[in-house]
Amino acid sequence: MQYKYIWLTIEYYDEGNSNSIIGAFDTEQQAKDACIDKYSYIAPLALNQYYPSENKKAWYGAYYPLTETQEEADLRIKNLIEKGKIRSHNMKYPLPEE
Repeated sequence: MQYKYIWLTIEYYDEGNSNSIIGAFDTEQQAKDACIDKYSYIAPLALNQYYPSENKKAWYGAYYPLTETQEEADLRIKNLIEKGKIRSHNMKYPLPEE
């Protein structure tokens, strides 16, 4: 199965620990271009996939493009999981082909 992805641009608000979607795009570059400040992050989302709520802690592939690379974000997430700060799950990006 070939997965189709969209890229979300999301603004993180520290107060209230909340997020607001800025936009949904066909490409990673379009999502990057929509970032408005260092609190904007982008994340891939495979279409037609179920994302159970217990898997929402570690979003692989998400990163803050104005302040880090995806590789740096993956390392940051890995370190947070190892320290027990966030939960791990099996949702990887990109998803393996079936």
